[in-house]
Amino acid sequence: MKVDRTTVLSIAGFDPSAGAGVLADVKTFEQHQVMGLAVQTCWSAQNEQHFEQVGWLKTEEIISQLKVLLQLYKPQYIKVGLVPSWVALRDILQVIISQAPSARIILDPVLSASAGFEFHQEGHRIFKTEILPQLFLITPNAEEYKQLFGSQSVEKWPYAAHLLLKGGHRENHLGEDLLVEGEGISVIKSNRGKLPAKHGTGCILSAAITAQLALGQDLKTACHLAKEYLEQRMAYHEGLLTYHHL
Repeated sequence: MKVDRTTVLSIAGFDPSAGAGVLADVKTFEQHQVMGLAVQTCWSAQNEQHFEQVGWLKTEEIISQLKVLLQLYKPQYIKVGLVPSWVALRDILQVIISQAPSARIILDPVLSASAGFEFHQEGHRIFKTEILPQLFLITPNAEEYKQLFGSQSVEKWPYAAHLLLKGGHRENHLGEDLLVEGEGISVIKSNRGKLPAKHGTGCILSAAITAQLALGQDLKTACHLAKEYLEQRMAYHEGLLTYHHL
């Protein structure tokens, strides 16, 4: 068994353009000099401009990948992205809790693709009662937050999980992220103003946060450094795909 704080894990979908999902996550991990492991939840037919199709792996196939990794590695931080359903995620989390009970879970709740494809639209009762209590951090954008939490005020965030409300879709405060830790709220501002649109920015940001936490940063610092990492790469060129090695 290898217990290593600099080993992190992504559980997410496969994007053949490598702009999002597990490929983008592992690229981000490697740039932060942490060892990145990956469990695939689906295959997709897409590029950075168009999403055509998704094929979900069975929950037992996802768990089979996860179990064999957790036999050898005990990552302290695990990032979760696109999953087949909240029921599937509940079952995945049960395996993590059983085999890596000290792991902290970061959820980037992917409800739609940047190319416009909508994923599962199921009831959120299981999410709130059985998944949210197991999370260390959740990183929705404004649209995802509304789908998951309705009109729940960020200022009165009632959950134990920390919240990073991303600013990319916030009309009045574009680019400003809100980090909620307990009763404290921090504003994480953009240092670069308006940036070219990119495919997979949510994946990259949450993966960078995961890596920074594994490197020993506190949550607020990790979020600041991850935003800086993302914006530096977004500003590098005009295309929709991100170059990680500048």
